[in-house]
Amino acid sequence: MSIRAAGPADAADIAHVQVATWRSTYRGLLPDPLLSNLNVKRREESWRAQAEAIAKDQRIGVLLVAEEGGKVVGFASAGPERETGSGYDAELYAIYVLEDQQGKGIGRRLVELVFAWLREHGHRSLRVWVLEGNPAEAFYQRLGGTRVGTKQEDIGGQSVTEVAYGWVDPETVPG
Repeated sequence: MSIRAAGPADAADIAHVQVATWRSTYRGLLPDPLLSNLNVKRREESWRAQAEAIAKDQRIGVLLVAEEGGKVVGFASAGPERETGSGYDAELYAIYVLEDQQGKGIGRRLVELVFAWLREHGHRSLRVWVLEGNPAEAFYQRLGGTRVGTKQEDIGGQSVTEVAYGWVDPETVPG
């Protein structure tokens, strides 16, 4: 397994991982029509734009891909906290690993590298939002994340609870 900075050329692979992982992880948590209608092409455009923006200014965030056998099997995206007044200065926007690649340490390594980026760019705290009931909650707990909040969101016409996990010091992530 290798992990590297993503570029615009990785957008299609990132979108594929995101859509496949949403379909496997959120089945039963989000409406089936929403999951069935996820569009890789639409997600690809969004990820390409993010990768292009980061390529121009690496201070705005980090986008990493994990590869196994030359194939993108996971990714992570992070940057400054999007919600003012949250008490955190950075946010893990997304982290996804294909279902058949989970449990191999790929997610842990992605998070470790995100935290390294945070330290390099002067961030001292991080928060991530996760859909309640998502198995990733246990992953964040194992990495030392503390449950720090909840909020209600509407996703696909369904009210869902999102849970925030936080770290007050990027040094606290196990290495």
